[in-house]
Amino acid sequence: MRNPFVFFLLWAFVPLSSCQSSPLSALDRNGDLLDYAGAATYAGVSDFRSADDLIASFENGESGLFFFASATCSHCVAFEDDFVSYVKDTKADVTTFYLTENSSSSYYSAVNKLETYFKTTSFDSTPTMFLGKKGSFSTISWGQNTETYLKNAVGTVAAFTNIYRFGTAAAFEKQTKADILTFFFSSQNAGSADFYANTLYPLAKASGKSLFLIDDDRLSDDDRSAICKDLSLTDGIYSPVVALNGTAISVADENASTLVRGYYS
Repeated sequence: MRNPFVFFLLWAFVPLSSCQSSPLSALDRNGDLLDYAGAATYAGVSDFRSADDLIASFENGESGLFFFASATCSHCVAFEDDFVSYVKDTKADVTTFYLTENSSSSYYSAVNKLETYFKTTSFDSTPTMFLGKKGSFSTISWGQNTETYLKNAVGTVAAFTNIYRFGTAAAFEKQTKADILTFFFSSQNAGSADFYANTLYPLAKASGKSLFLIDDDRLSDDDRSAICKDLSLTDGIYSPVVALNGTAISVADENASTLVRGYYS
């Protein structure tokens, strides 16, 4: 029979760090879903950021969900309803890479870039969802699963922030933006990336206050004009700026940092 006193001594010297869980990753939400109540397909609820943009966000310290699916995959077809329900319910910002006959080149280019970045060959199955962050990834879902499964799987490793990414003007224009900070930026602009990574994101990800993000590089000309008008920006001067209650300030202005710190104080 095992000596209970010896067992107690051994247990007492287990390092406390072994009992501590890793901090949850912070996940953004998809602002366009605030207006897409009728969306019922992968395309209708997904974000379609490029692999380069996704990798850049990981390098800046952000975390994100990305998903691979194929139009000719029977499990993907069966999984679509649960995926859509999960994303619409949580407003999760999920970057989807969807393989069709016409998207083969761009799809496999994205797969190769992400596999190279993460030093893996794990992204060749569909449907699969992953959580990525700087230098590492974890598998959230492989194959056909339920909405409840997705909620539990994501919830064990991540928590949603109040950061909303918008890809079009339609949903953004319908939101009440009084007292909500907006960051209108260019993902290709080094100043945008630096300001977000070092000034804005560290405060936003842990706050209960909402932040609206709009990437100028992903907008059509019409959407850009609509958002500039919505934010009362001078034509031709639109990013990167932070805007709050009708006041827009270039991130090159030191007052931009003051505005952000005041908003999150």
